[in-house]
Amino acid sequence: MFGTIDSLSGGELTILGKKIHELQTDEDLSQLRLEKIGFVFQTFNLLATMTAYENVELPMSLLGRLSTK
Repeated sequence: MFGTIDSLSGGELTILGKKIHELQTDEDLSQLRLEKIGFVFQTFNLLATMTAYENVELPMSLLGRLSTK
């Protein structure tokens, strides 16, 4: 549930002060995952043309937060 991929069937989920049911669009939820949660999937969601390290770097690069450090 914390990953916001599945929908709640009851109750309430709040992440960093935001009620998840109020983030109504997939775009809002995608942005939350990109900026605040982060995922590293195994096998089926990795980009095959990239190394595991590059797959982990990708979200930071998209946010402009990737440095040489």
